[in-house]
Amino acid sequence: EAQEALDISATPANRLRLADALLGAGRASEAVVQYQAVLSGLYADDPQVRIHLARALVEAGQPQEARALLDKLIAEQPKLKSPEGHLVYARSAAAAGDRARAREEFESLVSYYAGLEARARYAEVLLAWQDSSRLASLLEETRKISKRMPGGAREINKEWLARLKKVESAAGALAG
Repeated sequence: EAQEALDISATPANRLRLADALLGAGRASEAVVQYQAVLSGLYADDPQVRIHLARALVEAGQPQEARALLDKLIAEQPKLKSPEGHLVYARSAAAAGDRARAREEFESLVSYYAGLEARARYAEVLLAWQDSSRLASLLEETRKISKRMPGGAREINKEWLARLKKVESAAGALAG
């Protein structure tokens, strides 16, 4: 549908729609190309488009490029507040192997990020780092939070709850 709209009218808005659809479908490398095309025009300085490009870069295995893009955005717009951008930054630091920075960013994120995505992604990182102590405390905190969530919030966070359960199983297997 998004590709069809772009084929009919190659507007930046239609290209952006296609890029978002590609990213949502797990086709990050293709999304990168579309986001870059959008940034060459009307949306050149749009922070949201740049954040989406950074996310696509992380998911396409290019975390250093994502981090450089976000560092530039932060330098240009230091007052910009974006939980989504912050999460992408933390993910890029972790994927690039900068554990100290990733830990700092994730610790900040879990204190304010709405929903469970930041916690699930941090748990996955901690599992990969085999940081069983911090992982156990994060999972315990998250269990308490998720038990208090209303049904609608649980539904919205279904993917992240499932990923947290996988991490918990994997952590248990490592410990046992």
